[in-house]
Amino acid sequence: MSARAETVAVLHEIAAERDRQEASHGFGAEHDDRHGLAEWAWLLGSRVHELACPWNDAMGIDPRRVLVEVAAIAVAAVESLERKGA
Repeated sequence: MSARAETVAVLHEIAAERDRQEASHGFGAEHDDRHGLAEWAWLLGSRVHELACPWNDAMGIDPRRVLVEVAAIAVAAVESLERKGA
């Protein structure tokens, strides 16, 4: 698989995760737009921090999965900023 194909595959996975988050949590643009930049930063930071915890292996945390989830949250933040004209 070429580097570009890998990127496209990961982007599709992130888009699917974004859809999953919206469906499972019932969140969408209206909900997302209530968050400010500080809230997005806190949410993203707290999820990324999970990767640094020494008990990840014992808890069975999949770092790749966490990163895909974080990327999907980051997409939601960017979309929200764009809707707000930021």
